[in-house]
Amino acid sequence: ANVESCPTYAEGLMLAKRRPFDVAVIDQGLPDGLGLDLIKEIIEIRPNMGFVMYTVRDDVGLAHSLAALGVTYLTKPASRI
Repeated sequence: ANVESCPTYAEGLMLAKRRPFDVAVIDQGLPDGLGLDLIKEIIEIRPNMGFVMYTVRDDVGLAHSLAALGVTYLTKPASRI
């Protein structure tokens, strides 16, 4: 797999505009915005891309918002078990 890393909302959006990816793992707590908002923007330009939200929040509201977008999520810290 080819992996790209983007530390900010702005860089992630620019990269998604430049080229398609099969899947993106996006942190909810980006230094310049919310991961949920970034996912919504990328879906507009890359509707067939897959998404995984990585978040410390594990609440019903966020889970519902992500499910409505077809996005799965992992809560921090992630583990192999």
